[in-house]
Amino acid sequence: MQFFFCRVYPLNIMRKIILIKYWIKILKSPNSSLLKCTYNFIKVDADRNITYNGNNWASHIKSLLEEHGLGYLWQNQHFMDIQLEPIKLRILDVYRQSWYSDINNSSRLESYCIYKHELVFETYLDSITEKRYRTALARFRSSSHNLFIETGRYENTPREERICKSCNMKKVESEYHFLLVCTHYRDLRLKYLGQYYCRWPSIQKFENLLSNLSKKTVNKLAKYIYFAMKKRTVT
Repeated sequence: MQFFFCRVYPLNIMRKIILIKYWIKILKSPNSSLLKCTYNFIKVDADRNITYNGNNWASHIKSLLEEHGLGYLWQNQHFMDIQLEPIKLRILDVYRQSWYSDINNSSRLESYCIYKHELVFETYLDSITEKRYRTALARFRSSSHNLFIETGRYENTPREERICKSCNMKKVESEYHFLLVCTHYRDLRLKYLGQYYCRWPSIQKFENLLSNLSKKTVNKLAKYIYFAMKKRTVT
């Protein structure tokens, strides 16, 4: 479970949950214990906003709870039976909301947010066994590629001027154009993606293809991207 958690959430989220888990352990320890006495001492300072130049551990817990809308737990920690699971769920929920907002408000992730709606581990990372194909798909999905929609940013080229040079359609070389539209890759598209994706391209087809969970489809998609990128570099 912990391994799966690390594959989805960043380590700083796990760190927050571990901090809260340890805090609860302290709260449940005997009042006579040295650990509890030390905590009560630094808690008094935390309540007075004395942070020891940011080194007051109790202040970190206080801030963590407050930033997740759980300040009442800090205020009533000695009168409540505080449980880890509700706090954990709150931390994960806040992170998911922030993650979703970030990808939907990022101009760089304009394509990514079309097909990425849930914070889950992507199964293609396991189902594509050959590294070169897996890497090609991962780079394509994360906009870590050399299409002009991305490289144009480095040169401050206006988006509408990042035109595909592999065809004569005078369209922006976006992920959508590269995957379903550009005529330069029609032979590869037919070979790996089939007739359905060679006719009447649409955003719906783009979304369906990149969110497809079929191992067979995912492997063919990765091969298309790999060989199309190679074909692009030699033209």
